[in-house]
Amino acid sequence: MPLKHLRLTGDDFSSGHFDVYECLNSQKLDVKLSMKPVVYLQRLTDAECLFNTSPTNIVVIETNHETETNYDSSNPSCCGNSTLSFDLYCSGFTNITNIDYSSVCISNMAAKHPNCRGLEWYQMDARKLSFSDSCFDVVLEKGTLDAMLADERDPWNMSPETAKTLQCILKEVSRVLCPGGRFVSITFSQPHFRKRHYARRELDWSIQHYSYGSGFHYFMYVMTKGEPLSPQDSELEDKLLKVTCPSLTPCLEGSDSEDYLNKIEL
Repeated sequence: MPLKHLRLTGDDFSSGHFDVYECLNSQKLDVKLSMKPVVYLQRLTDAECLFNTSPTNIVVIETNHETETNYDSSNPSCCGNSTLSFDLYCSGFTNITNIDYSSVCISNMAAKHPNCRGLEWYQMDARKLSFSDSCFDVVLEKGTLDAMLADERDPWNMSPETAKTLQCILKEVSRVLCPGGRFVSITFSQPHFRKRHYARRELDWSIQHYSYGSGFHYFMYVMTKGEPLSPQDSELEDKLLKVTCPSLTPCLEGSDSEDYLNKIEL
């Protein structure tokens, strides 16, 4: 049974771009990541392994900006400059819906591809998606969450505000996924930092992760809707949500009237 939708979220990883191609003959999904230094990731995985089968419709969601003033058309690190959706369109995916928080970005990209029938652009917030439940088969997030977490100082201890926003986005992703659908997250974040935030029973998905590169690695997390977390991943959630109270060391408070100076023996 063919996939109904493929939903993609993406950014430019602050430099370069990330292009996804499907070779229709070999059914392989080749991924090229152009960075500084340039790294090419080919034969990332079988399309069947990653998406279950070849997707027919695609949704692309760009980075969730706090304000539209963050968008700068002259800055290649801003969202909207990625060729991801157009490359997918040229690869045979002719039903692609692109989503970005910035209406400026959406307008510019729509004007850039006016003759691509089926390539649509909508302004939307990833924290509150205007889609019905269980309407997409694949969500592909590419650097969006990395951009959102860029201001965090401590990767081990995420601020409450950011953690709340992250879980809000993940809940929306889970909500719009069909049973058996995949959420694919491509990121710089290592498993010990990122995986524990994906490992939530309420999100109703299993987790697999892969790493690519030499020296400087990229990580891909594949969550499958409707599959339970492994015991190890369930333990990650328990550790993250466990509230620990620091042990209190009893101490005696000194009196304000005590004569400390005269009691010092020289």
